[in-house]
Amino acid sequence: MIETKDTFRLIMQYDGSKHCGWQIQPGRVSTIQGELHQALEKMFKSTDIKTWACGRTDAGVHALGQVVKLEVPQGMPVSALRPGLNAMLPEQIRVKSAEYCEANFHPVFDACWKTYYYYFSTSQFAPVLQDKITAIKFELDILAMQLASKYFCGVHDFKNFRTVGTEVKTTVREIYGISLEKCPLSEPMSLFCDNLYCLKVTGSGFLKQMVRLMAGALFEVGRGKIEAIEIKNALESELLARHLSAVASPHGLYQIEVGYSPWSN
Repeated sequence: MIETKDTFRLIMQYDGSKHCGWQIQPGRVSTIQGELHQALEKMFKSTDIKTWACGRTDAGVHALGQVVKLEVPQGMPVSALRPGLNAMLPEQIRVKSAEYCEANFHPVFDACWKTYYYYFSTSQFAPVLQDKITAIKFELDILAMQLASKYFCGVHDFKNFRTVGTEVKTTVREIYGISLEKCPLSEPMSLFCDNLYCLKVTGSGFLKQMVRLMAGALFEVGRGKIEAIEIKNALESELLARHLSAVASPHGLYQIEVGYSPWSN
């Protein structure tokens, strides 16, 4: 007899600073997926649990809109799923919403676009923001960074803005929109920080550590270490011997939203 399964779609939010990324890892390392599986196994009294996320966030990276598909034993009403999981998960991990989904839904392959924010500051900030934004220890030419960021827009081969570790069919991605602005005082984190900036990027998809390498390259432009044209050249050239910059800190990176219909600005 084949056991019938239910499939659900969750929207999850988490503070990634205390966890070693999304994906389950061997041993006793705490990950978001690992914590979710532990909670689900308790709820369903079964280890026959499968989960798929729309992206594998790295250690220290946060999420406000992580889309997760569950395949679980049948019998749990959807109305009980969110409160039940939130009662069992660590306080740094929350389920924002839960709903039934089609069995053939796939959070990665069905996604049309994703949005990430990268927060950083060039001045001192309150301890409450430790591990929530990236501290920049040098002056930045923000205007130069804003102008350089436009090179990322459009369809490009981002092979020079990725790290190895995840197999992909192609390194070509499309960036639909990018902006770099100083956060207004209405932004909650601005209450705890002067000179708070946010790099916002929306694209068809992102490679491993792609946003952090994009941010790192812009920081190098901002401090005068490289010219903006070098970003354009890296997008058009063959694989470089080294990246334009180090991978930027994970602490300022937030996975914000995933769309399952065509992007419209």
